[in-house]
Amino acid sequence: MRGNVLVVDDQSLSRTALANDLRDGGFEVQEASNGVEGWARFCQRAPDVVVTDLVMPASDGLDLLSRIRSRSDIPVILFSAHGTVQTTAAAFKAGAQDFLAADDLAGEDIVERVARALAAVEGDREDSPMYRYFVGQTPSLKRLRTQLTALAPLASPVLVLGQRGTGRDTAVRALHELGATAGGSFVRIASAAPVPDLSAPFPAALYLDGLEGLTPEMRTTWFLRIADARRRGYGKTRRIFISSTWLADRWRADSTFATELGVCLLNSAVELPALSSYREDLPEIAQMLCGRISERLSRKLRLSPAALRLVSEHEWTGQSREVEHLIERAAHFSSGQQIRRETLAAVIQENSESVARYRELRREGEFTDLTRTLQNSGGNIALTARRLNRSRGAVYRMIRKYGIPLRPASEAKKPTRN
Repeated sequence: MRGNVLVVDDQSLSRTALANDLRDGGFEVQEASNGVEGWARFCQRAPDVVVTDLVMPASDGLDLLSRIRSRSDIPVILFSAHGTVQTTAAAFKAGAQDFLAADDLAGEDIVERVARALAAVEGDREDSPMYRYFVGQTPSLKRLRTQLTALAPLASPVLVLGQRGTGRDTAVRALHELGATAGGSFVRIASAAPVPDLSAPFPAALYLDGLEGLTPEMRTTWFLRIADARRRGYGKTRRIFISSTWLADRWRADSTFATELGVCLLNSAVELPALSSYREDLPEIAQMLCGRISERLSRKLRLSPAALRLVSEHEWTGQSREVEHLIERAAHFSSGQQIRRETLAAVIQENSESVARYRELRREGEFTDLTRTLQNSGGNIALTARRLNRSRGAVYRMIRKYGIPLRPASEAKKPTRN
């Protein structure tokens, strides 16, 4: 047997059909007619995967998912005949492995989804290929590896979300190199570049970096062309990856994502965790980053035990990219095969001073721009806001921040042209 699956659905015909498809696919199957019965069966014998309807009497799929998550991280696949962006978002936020519309519950598809969910669990082992891209044992990194392993073999587009420096490019590379387009060409496109013609042959993997940098009109154009390419079956041999520093909650409020493709992207979206969620993994991550740097520099290098302690103790203000950048700089000033604590400490101190100076210069520049624009606008807040490309609320906050006195309207000068 390939594994034990618990199928929960209040509709007996569809439940029986699902169970039979899974049995034909080589799985052992338990059945339950609602969330209460499903939880009882789960407690009697924990399955390897749960497939459950979202809408059921007595106890629905989200309630069952919540109970399961209180005890286990096993994959849970939710399905519904009434899937919307909101229900999909709620399912993934609650910890669902996958979410399907009832129309997608064809026999081969559900068997493939369950098999992929089991493979993702297997993919979280330290000897799995995905582990070398994102090392660590904290729950946030384990969940990330599980999600990426599940998404890698698919043909559908993937939306990779995360703050600057969290590893969006690394995640996209992992999806490409371990997925359906492995070995094929890979082309990265910046958000400022023209929208390519996707009706013509294009690389095996196309990576649009920085979706938030596109105007609403350009996003719509991209989405229309991707949707058209999908209708023509491009996914059999090619794949599109998209990244953004905006997280899913912000995109759900964007009208572009109300489209069919937008819903598809949110279904496959993966959010990269911030460094603050896996601080205890930093020594292992730092040593892994040091290994990558060694390969780039063609030198054997390791962080000394004292340097690793410094990595753990330091209050990092950035993300993993900042850690890698500073370790690489320390590597350039290290002799021998170890990066010593004092070398790394000097680099960290230098960086802290540079960041502080940058912030000071930025503050000075902001103050100068504000006072000059206020003067040229005759103290007119609305005009100042337009010229600075800020909201009026933001301008008032800046005025309070720098303690700039405002003249009464009767004393305001006539604005000058600029």
